[in-house]
Amino acid sequence: MNGDPGELVAIPFPYSDLHTSKRRPVVIITPPDRHGDFFGLAVPSVPTPENAVPITSDNLSRGDLPKASWVRYDKVFALSESTIVKRYGQLSPEALDKALQGFCHYVGC
Repeated sequence: MNGDPGELVAIPFPYSDLHTSKRRPVVIITPPDRHGDFFGLAVPSVPTPENAVPITSDNLSRGDLPKASWVRYDKVFALSESTIVKRYGQLSPEALDKALQGFCHYVGC
């Protein structure tokens, strides 16, 4: 499964014991490279007032979210597109731009 920037996908994240994992939503922020690796930002549903951009289904150009969520621009991951197990939808260009602006402000782009 490949992904495009702005797409909301589910990735299995391991627990600290490394034997079990839980599917977590991530927004893709870079196109996959030639190895299928991309950068993604965490998307929790727990209210997160700092270092995050709120999103609802209104902020999606396609798809749906079961509940309001936040794009955490302080939690960035290098991931493989081979680990994508579900697709939720696509952020609107405006919502993706807000998340990228927050990310760039946070890391100093």
